[in-house]
Amino acid sequence: MREHDISQVPIIEGGEVVGSMSETGILNILVSDPVAKRKPVAEYMEKPFPVISEGASLTELAQSMDKQTPAILVKQASGFDIITKSDLIFFLTRQKT
Repeated sequence: MREHDISQVPIIEGGEVVGSMSETGILNILVSDPVAKRKPVAEYMEKPFPVISEGASLTELAQSMDKQTPAILVKQASGFDIITKSDLIFFLTRQKT
């Protein structure tokens, strides 16, 4: 996560989204259970990010995000793209009015 400057990642198994992990979640886990780094991710993963179609509107995308949903996955033919709140804010502040 540090190498790619990201704070959350989807967990995908067999082409299906099965969960997610966030920096906050990982930190809390490692502090409370020091041997967690040796255990399977499945034991600690958080709920999966919502998946929307690539044809979803900007309004649908924004409405899918809340305090508990830091990212949305967009289903593509080749897999998934991730859109974070930060990505959406960046996009909206760069639009010309």
